[in-house]
Amino acid sequence: MGPGMVRGSRTPLVALALVLATASCVGPFEQLEGQEFIPNYAANASKSGILVRDMYVVGPPAGERVGPGTALPVYMTVISQLGHDDRLVEVRAPGTFEGGEVNGGTMQVPPKGMAGGGPAPQARLTGLTRELRSGVYISVDLRFQRTGTIRVETPVLTPDDWRATLSPWPAAPAPPSPSPSPLPASPTPVAPTAPGGLTPTPTPS
Repeated sequence: MGPGMVRGSRTPLVALALVLATASCVGPFEQLEGQEFIPNYAANASKSGILVRDMYVVGPPAGERVGPGTALPVYMTVISQLGHDDRLVEVRAPGTFEGGEVNGGTMQVPPKGMAGGGPAPQARLTGLTRELRSGVYISVDLRFQRTGTIRVETPVLTPDDWRATLSPWPAAPAPPSPSPSPLPASPTPVAPTAPGGLTPTPTPS
């Protein structure tokens, strides 16, 4: 495991926030105050003042596998200790998934703030290249616009326990139904005209 990569631990996120708060008097930790957090069974990593916390992929139920082509959601919280904003622009898992996408295209991380968390996935990995089960770790690269790439050794967790309340990846909006084309209007009959432009007068019988 390389520098800046930390595997998951069972340290509660709120306890971690208290430790990090000693380095900064203002910032995202004030937003955490008074909130309850589940134990952090997921992955943590950091680089240059960007902290990735509680990151995991939700995989198949215990004892099952998902096959090639599958897409799986990714959940995380990103905390910034920087004085400027940053933006998560790409997520990939080379060698395990062919691609990935960030929910909404990008995820903005405000200065001295936090982003992500909550029940909705922050990203998803697409195009699984081989069979995969829960309970393993995969290498996931998060590319930030200003900070660069952070590699996170991320666990694949089963979709039960507290994860059963999470939201799935948002479905793509249905394409609008085409409007029916209006029927062409019937042509108005035109009375014949006599030579010279005069309308013929009917002859009484």
